[in-house]
Amino acid sequence: MLFIRRCSHGTKGACQTFTCKFHGWTYALDGSLRHITDEHNFFGLKKETLGMTPVSVDTWEGFIFINVNPDPSQTLSEYLGEELRTSITGYPFEEISTNCFSWHTDVNANWKVAKDAFQEVYHISTLHRRIIGDVYASQSNPYANALDFTLFPPHGRVSLSANPDRQPTDVESLVQGFGSTVLQQNNSALDPLPKGVNPTRYPHWSFDGLALFPNCLIYVSKGTYLTHIFWPMAENRTRWEIRTYSPQAKTLAGRFGQEYGKVSFRDTLLEDASTLERTQTMLGSGAKKEIVLQDEELLIRQHYKVTEDFLNA
Repeated sequence: MLFIRRCSHGTKGACQTFTCKFHGWTYALDGSLRHITDEHNFFGLKKETLGMTPVSVDTWEGFIFINVNPDPSQTLSEYLGEELRTSITGYPFEEISTNCFSWHTDVNANWKVAKDAFQEVYHISTLHRRIIGDVYASQSNPYANALDFTLFPPHGRVSLSANPDRQPTDVESLVQGFGSTVLQQNNSALDPLPKGVNPTRYPHWSFDGLALFPNCLIYVSKGTYLTHIFWPMAENRTRWEIRTYSPQAKTLAGRFGQEYGKVSFRDTLLEDASTLERTQTMLGSGAKKEIVLQDEELLIRQHYKVTEDFLNA
């Protein structure tokens, strides 16, 4: 399994060892065991076999991927696939990553339940109708149906439009005039974007969501992007991490716009979070033996197919 996290901008450190706070065993940066507290009270120790457990690490577009298998059957490049990798090459992750807001929480729900909530847009016009429903849903597209779905098994992408007829509030108009926010709308399809970002070149494109198997989502828009990472803690408990990235604000007005976008996004996330544990409770009850998925939930359907294939293998 692969997990993902972006490198922090400008991260530095001078750590020379890793020390276990429980018993004080100390390891070198290469993982080898260097010190055992009260070593003479052990017998038959083979220090060379007691180092830190190795894992496989690689990077893509500044993101760090970890495979718990130290000798994986695929390289990261092979795992992502050429079509996915080349489709987003050129997106300015590095330029945008200077400013980050983040949240994390533990929810009493299976990690797949949590990820499913963000692999579909079917719920936008109902769950988010008061906050962002009309940002994406319109008279001609009342259910905020996606512009495009592309599968890069085991991964996938959804591309979403904005509502071209929506009139922003006075505050939103001010915010949009001073830089990027998390919630974008009416982005020009003529902007220089990688071929895999707004693949239909729709003039009222909003954002694309990349679903990377198993536990990561990356949403990219004009001038901002965000990530969801879901860490399984137990069969019914998940650590959910959210990070939004934007360029460093150059003016106070720009900083206000970022803060406004952050708060709007936070309120949307709270609505999403309100459903996760309820969904888990329903599944745990066994009242329903199956859940019917529609075409707009294509990424969820693929996710479960890929999961089954992994387990059966």
